[in-house]
Amino acid sequence: MKKMHLKPVLIIFLIAVIARLLFAVSVYQPFAGRLGWANVPGEFEWEGGKSDDYAAIARNIVAGEGYKTCGKGGKLYPSLSRPPVYPFILALQFYLFGEEFWINAIINILYQSLACIIIYYLSLMIFEKKNIAIISGLIWALYPLPMLQAMGPFSESVYALFLVSFAYFFYKFYKLKETRYLVYFSVLMTILTLTRPISIVFPLFFLVITIINKDFSPGNKIKQVVIFSVIFMIGIVPWTYRAYKITGEIIPLVTYKKPLNYYMLKDQDIDKAELKKGFAGTFAEEIKNPLTYLKNKSMESVRFWYHSHTKRISIINALVQIPLLALSIPGIWWARKRRYLIFPIVLTVCFFWLAYGATHAIARYSLPVITLLCPFAAIGIINLVHTVFKTKSDFFLLRENQ
Repeated sequence: MKKMHLKPVLIIFLIAVIARLLFAVSVYQPFAGRLGWANVPGEFEWEGGKSDDYAAIARNIVAGEGYKTCGKGGKLYPSLSRPPVYPFILALQFYLFGEEFWINAIINILYQSLACIIIYYLSLMIFEKKNIAIISGLIWALYPLPMLQAMGPFSESVYALFLVSFAYFFYKFYKLKETRYLVYFSVLMTILTLTRPISIVFPLFFLVITIINKDFSPGNKIKQVVIFSVIFMIGIVPWTYRAYKITGEIIPLVTYKKPLNYYMLKDQDIDKAELKKGFAGTFAEEIKNPLTYLKNKSMESVRFWYHSHTKRISIINALVQIPLLALSIPGIWWARKRRYLIFPIVLTVCFFWLAYGATHAIARYSLPVITLLCPFAAIGIINLVHTVFKTKSDFFLLRENQ
């Protein structure tokens, strides 16, 4: 860490930690019970089964029961609906520190706060402007929506850290063209996919990017695709094989087809047609009317930035997310006009936006992606301040020689 950047980085990190602790004390704890966020007493888990099963799997791992979830009658079954990275991270936390709320919430707070540091250096690498880097880090440090996800056993906090770390090395590879950065971002993308399966199709996306990129020779492009694919398969194939051994089906990473039903078919009257329907079956039905399908998916891609399970939360999301998007768009345009290398970051945002818009368009899943928009939102803020206040301060100017 360069000494000249140590002070702003530490200040941004501390601001992020303090902001989240204040949120926990002044917002989360007073309103948790009323809004359905309350933790199970003595456990880092939300009441009412709202914790995505991560804590239950982690507890079973610590207890020596394996990677399992609880079915009918308290019987344990191998979990097929959650990828392994976050449950194992959470299991390590439970093993080392116990299951109490505060220690695990603070760990999540640290994950989110560490992301500020990566955002700072990512912004600095792209624009070589300290003011943009500082504002980028502060946006995430003070951004309110992710703070709630730090209060429970959800993958958002660690996923945001993994995602911005991936973006850092992804960008660095295209800027410096060194193979070691290709290896780093390949490993991080594999970890991302084993944290959330949405990026299971990223290899195809990477293949397209590599083919159309004019900065590499054909031989170098083949090398990139091979290195990325081998690393990705090393991480994904063992988990796919596990699912095959359990179900007899080829499941790339997880299944949301009521996975417990795989073990209950012999004991209960299960609708096998419904069990087999899954995402592919639903897609086959929807695509029969292509125009309606495209219209619905376009609307879901917009809803991805604000939609929640309740109208109240959706409105709150929209009030926070839409201004940030409105600031990011002119920031991207400004950077493009000045020929900054921004396509690795912009394309990564587009990948997750389109992938989630086509599968699970809910604002909760947009929060890690916001980390990648922070540099462009920072430019939008600087230009807005300069336009409104006509400031002469160097901090709020975007000079090319800064």
